[in-house]
Amino acid sequence: MPTPHIHPWRTKHDLLTVRSLLYPASPSPSSQLQGLAIVDAWTTRDASTIPHPIAATAMLLDALLLHSSSTTTSPFARRGALGLAIARFVTGFCDTPPSTLAVARRSMYAVAEELRLPSEWVRMRHEITHGAMPGVDEMVDAARAAVGWLWERYWKGLDAGRAVVKAEEVREQLKAVVRERKMEIKGQENGVREILDGLVVRVDGDWTAVAKVLVEKRFMLAGLRYVLSWSGSGGWLMCDRQEQGMKVSFLVWDVPLRYLVDADLGFLVSLYEAFRNALLCVAEEEKEAIIQWIAHLISDQKWKQALLEQSSVEDVYTETMEFCLLNPGIKIRELGSLLLKYGSRDFKEDWIEIFTASELNEDDRVADGVVELQEREAMDLDSDAQIAHQPDEGGWNMLQGVWTPRPIGI
Repeated sequence: MPTPHIHPWRTKHDLLTVRSLLYPASPSPSSQLQGLAIVDAWTTRDASTIPHPIAATAMLLDALLLHSSSTTTSPFARRGALGLAIARFVTGFCDTPPSTLAVARRSMYAVAEELRLPSEWVRMRHEITHGAMPGVDEMVDAARAAVGWLWERYWKGLDAGRAVVKAEEVREQLKAVVRERKMEIKGQENGVREILDGLVVRVDGDWTAVAKVLVEKRFMLAGLRYVLSWSGSGGWLMCDRQEQGMKVSFLVWDVPLRYLVDADLGFLVSLYEAFRNALLCVAEEEKEAIIQWIAHLISDQKWKQALLEQSSVEDVYTETMEFCLLNPGIKIRELGSLLLKYGSRDFKEDWIEIFTASELNEDDRVADGVVELQEREAMDLDSDAQIAHQPDEGGWNMLQGVWTPRPIGI
């Protein structure tokens, strides 16, 4: 019976997320530290399940960050971290397991040549282990080169065979979900679970396209365009009111959405991100529908129960609250108030003062309006004085000062 392959990440998307943290598009020590923390958590669970390229990358980056950012760590500690990272990196790739036949063992140089790993790294590993420690600059250069080598030999290849999730394909699957879900509500046989299971396998943890289509293509916001309401007597009726339309939207999508969240919490993260992006560019009635959806997700008892054990949901709420503070607006502030209303006690304690301080009260708004009006009137008076200024003789002179534009005829 074959031995199952066990790895510490839940989906390939999780692994690609760690890759993006360890190899950010622009230098970002904070991003790399976050990626190292995830790898360390994987190692704590079971170090034997961590592929050597991942462990080696983490050790090398950790040593480089320690060398570049530490001002209090002793030189011996920094050299030791670099030496250990390089030695373990080379040993993990080039050391052959012990064999009863001496002739079966191959030298590290032979294995390195086969892997196209520079022979000077094998030499450096020998010096670190058995001889004098190489210079710091030499080890830093080798560690940086090794991180690049690992990218080319391991991390870059993770994209091989990874199919792009196309929006049109997702759209067709979501249409099928709606169709089968209506049959389920009627009590008829349906294939909702089979379609959703296929969707989970298809996206492989990359929920961005699914969340984007759900929000931007108005599947979840169908009440704004047309809504079919179950009459209870065997038929679907058109609804005019948005409130009733949203209730039908909840009825159709609640079960499929909870099923996807149970399969992968990453879907909820992508859905909230799609909500936030849409709030910046959609019309007011669509904003209202998005606010109602988020209010439903955080207040509905079934959703609360489904997310009860998910500690990372708090991170989603935190990102959304930060979004509310950075993008002021009536609807977006309404979203922030909902988060405070239904958030945990710790969440409220963390955000209530900041959220309250960021909102101007009515007196402040009036005062700001009066000051702005006075400034505009003063500018208008200055402009009138400039226009009225005309020399007694010699024609018009060049204006001295700043010209304030005004509508023609005023």
